[in-house]
Amino acid sequence: MRSWQRAAAAVLAAALLAGCAKDDPDIAPIRRYRERGDTEALARETENKKAKVAASAVEALGTLGSKALPHVQKALQDKRPEVREAAAVAYARAAGRNVPVGSLAATARSDPSPDVRAAAVTGLGQVRAIDEIETLLAALEDEDRTVRLRASVAVARIIGRRYETYIDGTPEERHQAVNQLRAVWPTLAGPTREYLKSQQGAKP
Repeated sequence: MRSWQRAAAAVLAAALLAGCAKDDPDIAPIRRYRERGDTEALARETENKKAKVAASAVEALGTLGSKALPHVQKALQDKRPEVREAAAVAYARAAGRNVPVGSLAATARSDPSPDVRAAAVTGLGQVRAIDEIETLLAALEDEDRTVRLRASVAVARIIGRRYETYIDGTPEERHQAVNQLRAVWPTLAGPTREYLKSQQGAKP
């Protein structure tokens, strides 16, 4: 994620938290912790019994960068799907590129909630996780349409072009389309890596 995108995400998160704080006293402390950059206080709130408070704390952690990643990663294992979904979004935001995203990929592959899987797939696309391309290809065959659609966008974001994946096709059609993409991926992998590497050094 480029610097201007990270800044915009932080501003948006702050605005959302500020708006929530005016109407919800439970959320007000989250805004204050985020403004102070108080990672530990936010980490404690991720275990709040109220899911909305815990999810807001996780979202706020996502704006604090890589120092918050261990806490966001832990939230990926929360029993509440809304908290895990917030963690998937926050993980990609905090990690940026060149940070291992194995936990996010595992969430995309196996979380029982389609909303959480969709968020994780989106995160992989945002950080252009080329090493997790197989996770995204598998997600193109997910039973949930939203996950498949998000995976299609994520793959296109990494590869730089869209492929027909039969989002609304039969399982057999989708499987055939994904296998076709798998077949051509070895010829695309090298050039794609070089392109992404060049983009990482580009000015925002």
